[in-house]
Amino acid sequence: MFSDIKGNIIYKWTEGKGKEIYLNPSDSTNGLTYDLNGNLIAGQMGKRRIVRFERMEHKPHLQIIMKVRNLIVQMI
Repeated sequence: MFSDIKGNIIYKWTEGKGKEIYLNPSDSTNGLTYDLNGNLIAGQMGKRRIVRFERMEHKPHLQIIMKVRNLIVQMI
C-alpha cells in the first residue's frame, strides 16, 4: 500500500496486477501501517483523524479510531 496525498488516492500493489486503486478519494490519507490483524491504519489529514480500514476483499470498511478537534484528541 502507498498513498498519493495530492492525488487523494491510496494504491495497493501486487506482483500479479501491479498498481491498483484501493481507495479514492482517500481524504489526504498518509502514514500507512498495519495492525496485528492485518487491518490498514492511517492518518487522514483531510478529516484530522486516525482510521482503520478493516480487511475486505473488494471495498475497505472504514472505522474511525481517533479525531482531533481544536487540538483536543477524542478517542473513539
